Amino acid sequence: MNTLLIIDGNAIMHRAYHALPPFKAEDGTPTNVIYGYISMLNKVLVDFHPEYLISCFDTPKQTFRNKLFKEYQSQRPKIENDFIVQILLSNRHLMRPVLNELKKTGLKPMI
Repeated sequence: MNTLLIIDGNAIMHRAYHALPPFKAEDGTPTNVIYGYISMLNKVLVDFHPEYLISCFDTPKQTFRNKLFKEYQSQRPKIENDFIVQILLSNRHLMRPVLNELKKTGLKPMI
């Protein structure tokens, strides 16, 4: 039986950002989100051995929830630059070579 594993990539990255110390590369680039995401992804791959994997990510655009509830996420603090840099790096260098990407503006992963 084939196994499909679906994960909320943004949730994993946020968890890594807040759980790990602020790792940095030699040039000062922050890396704790990338390290944490890859570590957690590796763990689920080892534990579950899925044949297929989908990692869902938010897009920067508003979602249907913003239209339904104007104050959706209004209490959340602004995302820090160290986090944003790592999302961009992971999308550019880590995800693209091995994973297909599917983004749908206006939707959020609900896993």
